[in-house]
Amino acid sequence: MALDDRQKQIQTSAGLDESRLNQEFVDLLKRFSTPLLVVILLVVGGYVGWGKLSEARESKLSDAFGQYEAAVKAGNPTNLLRVAEDFTGQGEIGSLARMAAADIYLASAIKGLVPGAELTPEGTTKNADDILTAEKRTALLSDAKKQYQIVLDATRSDTFKAVHSLGALFGLAAVAETAGNADEAKKYYAEVPAIADAASMTSFSDMAKARAADVDKFVGGVRLLAAADVKSKPAPPAPVPAPSPVAPPKPELNFPPTPLDPEAK
Repeated sequence: MALDDRQKQIQTSAGLDESRLNQEFVDLLKRFSTPLLVVILLVVGGYVGWGKLSEARESKLSDAFGQYEAAVKAGNPTNLLRVAEDFTGQGEIGSLARMAAADIYLASAIKGLVPGAELTPEGTTKNADDILTAEKRTALLSDAKKQYQIVLDATRSDTFKAVHSLGALFGLAAVAETAGNADEAKKYYAEVPAIADAASMTSFSDMAKARAADVDKFVGGVRLLAAADVKSKPAPPAPVPAPSPVAPPKPELNFPPTPLDPEAK
């Protein structure tokens, strides 16, 4: 076979093969173009959707912290618990809000005043209704204990959330101390080392052991005295006026008379 004919045959075969491959590629596109485009669209849509979802989550989390900070500043436990309910699952905002609410309940019970009560400069209440009765004080301690317990149950199995668990245990111990339950307070302190040591927070273990040893000093808490309970201090005696200074007597001058005549003897 002549060289020229051989080259023509190769070129023809190559052209046929190329044509066949192009046709197969076209058929492949025709066959899979729709599913392929769907997959591509799903992937792209997934990225876009994830981005939008992330933005929405960040926006919601920012809103959650904004409301949390406002409720803390106002010292309003009811609003804090509403934040905890409304933003469940938004980071640790739920635990933070519940802990803050529990702290307010506990502080009020210790002081003997309703949350948000104002005091005079002398340390008495401006409104007699702000003074807690024994029943209201017990109710506040119960509210504090409930919120601390919710936080503890939600976080104690997660080492990364140990700070919340430890805070809740110390809060529960403080509630028990304020209520006069020394044994219950010691029980909560005894649970601290296991959680603290697992999270490499041994300082909390030492703190809990020290508080357990001195728990009797804190049992019962303190009570803020009402205005009627405060005995007025006796008025200081009126200052005795100093005596008026007495003018010293004038000395008597007994000079001899001066003669009018200088030559008089």
